[in-house]
Amino acid sequence: MIRSGFAIVLSVPLVLGALAAEAAEKTLPAISGGKDIPQLLVNPVPAETMLPTVSAAPVKKVVVGVPNDIFSTLADGQPVGVIAKTVDYVFKKMGYFTQYRNMPKKVMRIAVHDGKLEVGTSLLKFPHREKLARYSDPIVTEYSVLVVRKGAKFDANETADLRGKRLGGREGFHYPLIDDDSSIRIERNRTDGENIRRLLLGKIDAAIVGAVSDIFDLRAEGVMTELEILDRAVGSVNLSAALADERFGEADIEDFTRHLAVLKKSDDWTRILERNAVADLVKEWPLIEKSKSSSWFW
Repeated sequence: MIRSGFAIVLSVPLVLGALAAEAAEKTLPAISGGKDIPQLLVNPVPAETMLPTVSAAPVKKVVVGVPNDIFSTLADGQPVGVIAKTVDYVFKKMGYFTQYRNMPKKVMRIAVHDGKLEVGTSLLKFPHREKLARYSDPIVTEYSVLVVRKGAKFDANETADLRGKRLGGREGFHYPLIDDDSSIRIERNRTDGENIRRLLLGKIDAAIVGAVSDIFDLRAEGVMTELEILDRAVGSVNLSAALADERFGEADIEDFTRHLAVLKKSDDWTRILERNAVADLVKEWPLIEKSKSSSWFW
């Protein structure tokens, strides 16, 4: 679930603006060097900011792609975002010296699958993709949650609770827990911003957004003061790192997985979340339950 941040200009009394950023393409300021030419950046990892302790200087080098989204980007040559920082941490634990390439997510994914890039970050993990590269265990699970106007919260413990509600969803996005229920009405728009605008104007009852990426942006723009989040999610996707088969073997991905598991049980994981301002957003959400019957009509 993408952008430079939400820009809100609303026509309702309390809020101004129209939210216009892509949820799956949260573009941060461009890295100098031109967007058409991926820039190779070396990460020296200053001692004062380096979380993992490495007993000896790394002797192996790995080139890592970052898609410039909220989870994985660069600032002054340093990895920024919970996924980029996690991948950096794990590879240093494995004894690697990290270098970075900033590139569009689709280009990065194809490059890893073709063996032209060693590591990709912030990639959706699907079974068919795991045949093309070695995908790590999920680093972050992005849940799809429902937001409503403040004061308009309702119970949504099972799918039957959504019947008769007007939900705003994204074009091209799949919500398995509710898509198959023909009695649930999803009005699809091109951007999350359009869904939030329609929600604040009272044209829909709830908008489906990413529990980490979108809530982060909405909060940064001050829009969350006008919204509430319902208690259950309506779906989720796993975001992982992908290691190219041409460079890494089964033992390497097992080593990566082991270090990742250890990290997530440590205080360093908490520090990574806090330093990237997502400590209260990266969490497990309960999922809405499917109702037994969907035979309901307007």
